[in-house]
Amino acid sequence: MSDENRFFRFVWRFNAILLAAVVFVVLVSLGWGLFSLLSISRVYSPEPVGHFAPVPKAAEQHYTFRLANSQLQTSLANEKVLTLQRWPADQNEYDLSIGSGPSSSRMAQDVNLLAVDRQDANSHWLFHGYDRLIVSQDPVNATQPPDSKGTPPVIALVIQSVDADTNKDGELTYKDRQSLYFYDQGTSEAVKFLTADDIIVTEQIEGGKYLVVYENGKVATAATYSIPDFKLLTQKPLPNVPN
Repeated sequence: MSDENRFFRFVWRFNAILLAAVVFVVLVSLGWGLFSLLSISRVYSPEPVGHFAPVPKAAEQHYTFRLANSQLQTSLANEKVLTLQRWPADQNEYDLSIGSGPSSSRMAQDVNLLAVDRQDANSHWLFHGYDRLIVSQDPVNATQPPDSKGTPPVIALVIQSVDADTNKDGELTYKDRQSLYFYDQGTSEAVKFLTADDIIVTEQIEGGKYLVVYENGKVATAATYSIPDFKLLTQKPLPNVPN
């Protein structure tokens, strides 16, 4: 074999090894990039943790139900309130699809609340069933004399909820009629005290009262309720827009 043939064979082998090394580096880089992308997606994907299913199995054909720690400041003085959430996916696919898109319809809905006693760990549901949309949970503080110091404890909750598909569009949304409930810690369940087309204001005010401003039809009303039993004290229509 001539020296020239040996030289060309060496060059060919060197080029083959170099090409294989380049291909290997490219494949490793692509694989690492894909892994990083999937890792970032999983970090920012709001996947629920754990499984909680106190509902009929038929309801889990299209939804996954999760018990979650409420992000709102809704803890009572003697009870911790947890949220039952309904995710629009079954148990086998929720962690792959929930939160992956911008549609708000893929987000969880709060459908019930669970009160857990801090002392003896007894617990009970605030509502019956799971077919509702809980809009908000507002803390109600104990009333104290004006000269008292410190933050008064939270003794009750006012819960705004959509209980039924009143506009018949197939969904529970803010466009449906809304209800207000109060829950006094230690009692068995939340109690409804108002239903309206639109609830505009809910606020605890001085003197052991709670203010609600709401609309029914074309009439807007301001009402006050006593704390903690939420008995109606005053109810007056708001004036029309001045000319």
